[in-house]
Amino acid sequence: MSLSGLTSGKAGGNAAALLTARTSRLAVHEVGHLLGLRHCVEAKCAMYPPWTPAFAASETVQLCAFCQDKCEQKLEET
Repeated sequence: MSLSGLTSGKAGGNAAALLTARTSRLAVHEVGHLLGLRHCVEAKCAMYPPWTPAFAASETVQLCAFCQDKCEQKLEET
């Protein structure tokens, strides 16, 4: 997991909170891959490709309904 690029952009005085949100989103993204999830087409979803500007710009740390369902299915299988 690379944190490069997570601090870019205009953070103002809230740089630490923004870095925490972006790092959390990337961690959720990578755990999703560990569970077998693929990249999502919804920009607000944590499974959206992390190399895109929309991923870095988003401060939400959540899965879309589809990825959430897939994640729950994978966890029930284990």
